Amino acid sequence: MAKPTNTILPSKAKRYLENWKTNRGRAIESDGFEDTYETWFSLQELKEYIQYLEENSPEGQELGIRVYYASYPNDATEVIEAKRGTSTVFLAPTAREIKEDGSTADSNNYNLDPLNNGSVGNPPTIYNPDGQ
Repeated sequence: MAKPTNTILPSKAKRYLENWKTNRGRAIESDGFEDTYETWFSLQELKEYIQYLEENSPEGQELGIRVYYASYPNDATEVIEAKRGTSTVFLAPTAREIKEDGSTADSNNYNLDPLNNGSVGNPPTIYNPDGQ
C-alpha cells in the first residue's frame, strides 16, 4: 500500500506539537495544572472501532471519523482519579452525504457511540523524532 497523501513529516508533527505546548499548553500550565497533550489507542482498538462503524452504518455512505478535543470533568465518578480534569479526545462516527449539486456535507452519526478511553502518558509522551 502506498503512503496516504495526508501524512506529514515527523519534523512537522514535532513543530505542531511544540506550537501547541507553547500556546495552549502554556496557558493551561499558567493555572498551575499539568495536562496531557496526547492520547494513545492501540491499532486493535482502532480496527475494532472501524469494524463497529462499518457493520452498523447504513450502506452506501462514505464513513468517516471526526476527532473532538475534550476534557474529563473534575468531579467525574466514571473516570479514574488520574484522568479527572485532564484533556482527552473522542472519535465520533460520521457519514458524508453527497448532494445533488455535487457538494458534500459531513454529519455526525449519533446512532453509534464515540470512541474514548485511550491511555494518556503521565507525564505525556514527548514526540521527538530527533531523539529517537
